[in-house]
Amino acid sequence: MKALFKYLDNHNGSLSEYALDRHIQPSTFRARIRSSLIKFIDKTAWLDIPDGPLIAIADALNQIVKGETRTIYFILLRSVSSTEAIITLPFIHQGTESGTNGWYEAFDALPYGVKNRIVALVCDGRNTLVCLARKEQWLLQRCHFHIIWSIANYTRIGPLSRTRGTGLQVKSLVDIILTNPDRIKTKRAAANLNILKKEINSKGLQKVLTGFIKHHSDFRTYLLFPELNLPITTNTAESLIGKVRNLQYRAKGFRSIDSLLKWVIALCKKQGFIVCRGRKNQPN
Repeated sequence: MKALFKYLDNHNGSLSEYALDRHIQPSTFRARIRSSLIKFIDKTAWLDIPDGPLIAIADALNQIVKGETRTIYFILLRSVSSTEAIITLPFIHQGTESGTNGWYEAFDALPYGVKNRIVALVCDGRNTLVCLARKEQWLLQRCHFHIIWSIANYTRIGPLSRTRGTGLQVKSLVDIILTNPDRIKTKRAAANLNILKKEINSKGLQKVLTGFIKHHSDFRTYLLFPELNLPITTNTAESLIGKVRNLQYRAKGFRSIDSLLKWVIALCKKQGFIVCRGRKNQPN
């Protein structure tokens, strides 16, 4: 079991490299690891989900196994007063994230009564998740990092950038909308950003800013409900997905859906939770 834990914690490279370093036949070592994997999954329970109102942080990962697309839906749950987001059983669904009702089914698959205790959803703004939040009457906090990254795709503020002037203006207005608690200043910033948007040549940036202006209140939920201590990014879920990607890279892919599921479950059970600080608890 110790070797399995080291592998899941990324303390070594591939299983073959690990075996050869210890002068063990790779096939023999892989058989031992598979046996440990199954025992660990069977004997290890999921962490208890906290009592009371819950914050859900959601993100998904598309995988192709033997030519078939599968989407893994990750939902982490954090109590309002905690900084630990508990990892729940990942939900795997055939097809892409955008082409199915996977998110609806993933939330329905949560343990009995848990979905009814969710009060807010933190996500990247994917349409299915937004619709789900509206349907369930959850508060919605859109990820700040995603909008900042989307804008940065089209304009730079570096000293050598040809779009530096526009980029600085956009950044200044976006920062006000994202962080300023004053609603009047925010409304004015949104109006000025809408005017500036019309002067921008990039159709891609115009599209991003149009969506941002339309839904800008969803980025400010953490300001309106400080008592919930909401995170302003989906970094918690993305950190978990990063661990899955790293495992996949070291495993050189998964040979079957069953293998994919087992390894992802083992990784999630071993991890247990991801630190998830609300905005007011985040270091400057």
